[in-house]
Amino acid sequence: MPRRSFEKLPPERRSAILEVAAREFGEHGFEAASLNHILSEAGVSKGAAYYYFEDKADLFAAAARHAIDLFSDLLPEPASIPAARFWPTIARVYRTSMERTRAHPWAVSMARAIWRSSADARAERAVRPVFEWLRGRLAGFVDRGVEVGAVRGDVPRELLVDLLVQLDGATDRWLLGHVDRLAPAELEAVGAAVLDMTRRMLAPPGGRR
Repeated sequence: MPRRSFEKLPPERRSAILEVAAREFGEHGFEAASLNHILSEAGVSKGAAYYYFEDKADLFAAAARHAIDLFSDLLPEPASIPAARFWPTIARVYRTSMERTRAHPWAVSMARAIWRSSADARAERAVRPVFEWLRGRLAGFVDRGVEVGAVRGDVPRELLVDLLVQLDGATDRWLLGHVDRLAPAELEAVGAAVLDMTRRMLAPPGGRR
């Protein structure tokens, strides 16, 4: 976690530093990313950097958290989703997340770095809380879906969550690899198809809801 000295910086300054880091990590990956280049681009001295962060992995984790925070207001608490609005709410979150991602290229870069991080042990440890947060949120949606009859309850919960984590990861990696090459409408069509596939996979036996 960043040191308290970093949290005392103005929000705009914190965002600027983390977004420079996100672009560097996204372009080069954790291991090859240059801390010196990040600091130079962000206008931060090396002495100040270690006053703000423990090491490069700590900066990586902070940039990853910053990317997640960009979408935090889009994600309702699962228990607050009305039964009749379960899947429409998921669709709205999915669509709005894609729109916001396209509007913030640095977030695309950081997402790429996060998904590549498993190849490096230090980076993987740095972003583990991000993956734990994602799994927890998906588990919350599964629980709410089962509760309101929108998600099948005849498959073990952990298996359903595992399937969703893997599907979400595969979809994100594909979309991130094509976001610069496909028109927004094409990306939205793929996203809608994947969401429909997910809904069908999770549908209760007999087609209820």
